[in-house]
Amino acid sequence: MSNQTAKSKPSDIAQRMRQVTLHNKPTTEDRDLAPPSGEPIAPPSRERRVRYTLDLSPEQHRSLKRFAFDTDVDASVVVRVLLAELSRDPQLAERVRSQVRRDGG
Repeated sequence: MSNQTAKSKPSDIAQRMRQVTLHNKPTTEDRDLAPPSGEPIAPPSRERRVRYTLDLSPEQHRSLKRFAFDTDVDASVVVRVLLAELSRDPQLAERVRSQVRRDGG
């Protein structure tokens, strides 16, 4: 993390994120991850990915790794599929929003 980022206010970071979001067109990966309802999920392409670090509890980490192992895929694939489901299933999205509001994340 650069010194500039470390000193940025949350509002500055949010503004930069909005600017980036508004100027970026959907990538092939975005289209692959959120196909129209009823279509099988296509494997994401390897082009233009963004790394995102996520802190998990040991129990969450074990659960994710076990699920991925049992499914014979990388954990990152499981997370990408979950995000795709979240973006195309309004009922799931609302359940997640409700839980976030209730539990505070």
